[in-house]
Amino acid sequence: FDHMFSAQARMIGLNGELHAFNIKDLYTGFIMAYPVQSRMAEEFVKSFRHFLGGYRVGNVYSDNAREFISGTHQLGSARETSLPGVHKNNSMIERTNQTIKGGTTACLIQAGLPPCYWTCACKCFCVNYNFQGPTSTAPWEIFHKVKHNKQTFPFGCLVLCRPGEDTQIEDNRHAWDARGVRAVFAGYIMNSAHSWSGKY
Repeated sequence: FDHMFSAQARMIGLNGELHAFNIKDLYTGFIMAYPVQSRMAEEFVKSFRHFLGGYRVGNVYSDNAREFISGTHQLGSARETSLPGVHKNNSMIERTNQTIKGGTTACLIQAGLPPCYWTCACKCFCVNYNFQGPTSTAPWEIFHKVKHNKQTFPFGCLVLCRPGEDTQIEDNRHAWDARGVRAVFAGYIMNSAHSWSGKY
């Protein structure tokens, strides 16, 4: 795991997020990005626990950032570290960072949305990546032992949806209009440990 930092004002997330905490599981190939407001150990622990769910991990690999040292101590995981300044030691997560960054940028361009929506786009990209995978066997299939056969959507696509009961929308539809309302797809609601809630 590693952090990516967004210093420019236009890159600040919708809820003030400045960083993305990126994780890759080497066994399954699962990747995930967690937008966070700070690099505090508490943010790291919260994100990592969501990634793991009820599972335990024996060994983790990262740089020597203080939040990682403190966080992995709280989680009780053994930790290996990369050498400072030697990027080859951290090549797997650096490559994952580039995959997430490139995929998120492509999602934003395709959707026509400004950079501040990266907080939604990065998570949506990671979930679709896990569902489909870079090879014939997707991370989802490796972990769950079944292929993901539910409907998936690209970030920012037009969808028709049924608004919640508490949503205030002026209903001026024609008799022949679709019963749903037009909306922009922002992503999936994921449970911990790579379990999809079935909600968008």
